[in-house]
Amino acid sequence: MAKERLTAGETMGLMEELDRYPTGSIYPVTRKGKNGESIPNGYAISFYYDSLDGKKKRKTCTGKSEDVLIPLRTKFLTELFHEKLALRKKEENIELLKEVFPKSLLKETAKCEYTVNEAVDGYLAFHKQEVKFKTYESEVYYAKHIKKWLGNKKIGDLKGIDYQYLLNHTAKGQDGGLASEKLVKAVKGCYARTIRFCKNSGWITLNEMHELLDGVSMPVTARKNKNAKYLPIGDMGAVLHALKENRRYYLVVKILLLTGMGGQEIFALEKSDLLPEKGMLHIHQALEEVEKKHRTDRRFTLGDTKNEESERYAPAIQEVFGCFKELEEIQVENGWRNNAYKKGNGSLAIIDKNGEIVDKRAFNRNLGLYLERRGFEKKLTLHMPRHCYTTYMKLLGADLENVEFSLGHTVDGVRGEYLADLTPDYVKLLLPKIAEMAEQVRKEEEAV
Repeated sequence: MAKERLTAGETMGLMEELDRYPTGSIYPVTRKGKNGESIPNGYAISFYYDSLDGKKKRKTCTGKSEDVLIPLRTKFLTELFHEKLALRKKEENIELLKEVFPKSLLKETAKCEYTVNEAVDGYLAFHKQEVKFKTYESEVYYAKHIKKWLGNKKIGDLKGIDYQYLLNHTAKGQDGGLASEKLVKAVKGCYARTIRFCKNSGWITLNEMHELLDGVSMPVTARKNKNAKYLPIGDMGAVLHALKENRRYYLVVKILLLTGMGGQEIFALEKSDLLPEKGMLHIHQALEEVEKKHRTDRRFTLGDTKNEESERYAPAIQEVFGCFKELEEIQVENGWRNNAYKKGNGSLAIIDKNGEIVDKRAFNRNLGLYLERRGFEKKLTLHMPRHCYTTYMKLLGADLENVEFSLGHTVDGVRGEYLADLTPDYVKLLLPKIAEMAEQVRKEEEAV
């Protein structure tokens, strides 16, 4: 909603409005860490204000530093002042019309007639242009919950309680079990973004937006199952033993387990990223899921890593490079490498039988089905070896910070600071631990 230029009198009114409210209190905020500890998470300012309907309300703004809080407060109150000014002018115009037209011809200001379904579709159309396709797909999934519980309601009829209603029903989950906290938070964020879209589209006012979004609380959700993506080392040994007949599956899972890479990273590796003389892999790109507009379109392309920290060097013992060598022999023997050169993918370390970029989804699905046919009840995904790597390394006493570095969680600027002839310290320190882990896994394989 465009703001009109203020007159001198209105500017004075804005200054008086800003001075009328107490500045509020600034205080540090924290969040819970993985082990339940409190971790600093910026600062917040809380203050009271008078809403459009004259009610006294409390507003909280958060930021990474104290310096940004006062400007955030000022921005909020300034936008609110413009809303009040527009409302006052509208009321003045209505009073003027009442003097000119009969009362029967005058109607109250119409509420927004768009439904929540229409608002969600409008928001998603804009969102799709701003984010990666995978992120958009996730948002579409979360939006289904909004459509299910609130879809037929009109935006103009929404109340603040509807937000809580949505979260409560989302948290109930399916089949009598509670939904995960991650899902409920994702739906919560999706709804908030949809309502902001309505405000930016001029369907609701700033004050109405805050009334719809403020005061909600998180319902009870399912406890996070920390073992859902983890296999004990004995089970992992059994899985690898079962995969030995399919060398491609076996080698890919073994590489993931011994390096901590994700599935989107291993299939984006180029042959030049394998550095056996340094005992490491250079991870600088990842698979990116794209929209398939035609049946023959590829689902994945090469893109950037998840974030800057994910661009890193991952430690790799010689067994890992042996796995890559065997994979290459399989690809050459079956003609896949020749196909890759024809398709322009000859530089990739791992390709599919057509010489294309590996479809991670299809590989993941087929891997699970392969194990299912062999009687394994617990599902194995391409991401699980990464969780196993993390856990096994910690159990072996590896330095936690080094493990995080190798996973790309907290490395700040590592990708650009190390030259080709240097090996990062965390790589050197982790290689013996990885070798120890590999030996334990090998024993578990043989024990089956």
